[in-house]
Amino acid sequence: MKEYTPVPSDISRFPGGAGDKLVQRAAVEVLNAIYETDFLDFSYGFRPGRSQHQALDALYTGLLTRKVNWVLDLDIKGFLDLVP
Repeated sequence: MKEYTPVPSDISRFPGGAGDKLVQRAAVEVLNAIYETDFLDFSYGFRPGRSQHQALDALYTGLLTRKVNWVLDLDIKGFLDLVP
């Protein structure tokens, strides 16, 4: 099996400036407006106005107010390091 070795990029090829940030922000706003409707109310990851603290509060409330048979906790740290 062949190992992939990325070629170092020449960062000087990519112009930067205030205009680029404005375009990026506009793209974020458009994409958020499109995809925000697809998220469920209990989705918290990388959403504007949502935090990990709110997610933990919602979990705690759910555990206290509903019958829970099991809780699944996953940690995918380093998972993408294994993807070729």
